[in-house]
Amino acid sequence: GSASANPTSATAGTEITLTATAKTGYEFKEWTTTPANLTIENNKFTMPDHAVTVKANFQKRNYSITVDNTITNGKLEAPATAQMGDTVTLTPTPAVGYKVASVTMNGTPLTANADGKYTFTMPAKDVTVSATFGKQTFNVTLNKGLSGNPTATYGDAYTGTIAPYYPGNEYTYDVTYTVGGSTEQKTATRKGANFT
Repeated sequence: GSASANPTSATAGTEITLTATAKTGYEFKEWTTTPANLTIENNKFTMPDHAVTVKANFQKRNYSITVDNTITNGKLEAPATAQMGDTVTLTPTPAVGYKVASVTMNGTPLTANADGKYTFTMPAKDVTVSATFGKQTFNVTLNKGLSGNPTATYGDAYTGTIAPYYPGNEYTYDVTYTVGGSTEQKTATRKGANFT
């Protein structure tokens, strides 16, 4: 940043006004003086009977990171603040049966890292981050005598076919199926050729 004094030279007792201008991403912190016993209030001081040096000190500014509060079917973790130039890490966690569809910063899509996390470089402004989650699709393994779609979407009804089927006969059957590596079995009595 930069600083200026008005006037730049004066006799003892003259009021001096100081102005500090921060660069992008920084904010004014404090004034320091040489000699150090000079009192500055509201960016003003009274000129003593000797020369003084006044220095403006700046520090990096913290900007807010807001997580979108409308996220569903999962959550997104992010730090509350960051400074310009910082690498910010976002961690999306989908709910059971869901996967990460997208992660954005101020509406701009981010690319996933190898570890499944997302990063971006903090700009000199507040940002909002968000994530969307979509249903997972699993492979379906059917045992002998059953047929159906080889995939199924989480939460959706799945219908398969039992063979052989003899119309008009009501019977009880066991269906064993594997979805996404998890094997389940169901028993049902049905008058028909399908199971769901």
